[in-house]
Amino acid sequence: ASFGRQLWLRQDGVDGPSVLYARVSDNGGQTLHGVTAFVYDHEGRFVERVEAPEATIGNNIWRLNDATVIEPGRPEQRYPSYLISTFLSREQVQESFASADSVPFWDLPEHQEIAVRAGLSDLPYRLQYQVLLARPLLLCAMVLIGATVSLRVFRFGNVGQMILGGVIAGFVLYVVTKLAADLATAGAISPAAAAWAPPLIATLWGTTLLLFQEDG
Repeated sequence: ASFGRQLWLRQDGVDGPSVLYARVSDNGGQTLHGVTAFVYDHEGRFVERVEAPEATIGNNIWRLNDATVIEPGRPEQRYPSYLISTFLSREQVQESFASADSVPFWDLPEHQEIAVRAGLSDLPYRLQYQVLLARPLLLCAMVLIGATVSLRVFRFGNVGQMILGGVIAGFVLYVVTKLAADLATAGAISPAAAAWAPPLIATLWGTTLLLFQEDG
């Protein structure tokens, strides 16, 4: 079993929307510990607060064990087991916690939708989708950078200097790519801009430098 940090989970169900808070999540979000649930009706009006030491997801329901239900204007009520409806399945909750790097390219849009329904950020999946789309352009940029280094080696010498320049250029491209990804994950820039801008700039720079060398 794998344990995670505190969790906020926004969801919808046949009885209405709800927000679940857990101090600790387990088994990819399928088991929650230290749970507080805020339940609303279909019009968005607050209905009740449910507190429980543990909650597990089943077949489109969350089962809260040893639950305390607090409704406005009514005394607390305790239940050995209390159910909250959800449109999320056990598999969808587990998939919503999957790392974007481990999700196949064709499944990324579906995981993005699952994350939105679970109230989680879909930015990692959107970013990974755009990064994979931009991967061919990144490979072209790396080829152009390598070409600017290798062509000049044979014609003008200074082998060590040019190899060092190629290594530095590749390192700078890597750092800029990671920095753009971090900014996108933080919501500072769009995932599309973070994925496409570094390889596009590197491609233009490599093409310009290559043409300058050939013209020289």
